[in-house]
This record gives sequence, C-alpha cells and structure tokens, in this order.
Amino acid sequence: AYYRGLADVGPAKTGMVQFFIPPTAAFFAWAVFGGSFVPLQAIGMAIVVLGTLVSSGRLWRPLLDPS
Repeated sequence: AYYRGLADVGPAKTGMVQFFIPPTAAFFAWAVFGGSFVPLQAIGMAIVVLGTLVSSGRLWRPLLDPS
C-alpha cells in the first residue's frame, strides 16, 4: 500500500502517513488489549491529526482558493 501510494500521490504526501503510526498503535492498544488511555494521549493524537492537515494544505488551501 505504501509503494502504491508513493506512485499515486508522491513521496511528500505518502510520507505523512508515518505520523499516524503512533496514534493508531495507541488507539488499538486501548481498544483491543485494554491498555490505558489518558487525556494527554488524546491531546497528542489531536496534535498529530491537526499537524498533518496543516502540512498537507487541507486547512489553508480552501482559504486561498475558494472555488
């Protein structure tokens, strides 16, 4: 899947997927194995998602190009 994404959208966007590995691991550790999930982890997940959206341009591009 990684190499398919690399071919389809390029290395910059495909590389952003790596930022989702720690939050995904924390979520599945909580959901599947009953691990602890503290508010600080939720804040960290929100920061990762927001940072990825900002770096991909999904938050600021619509402001620049309203069409």
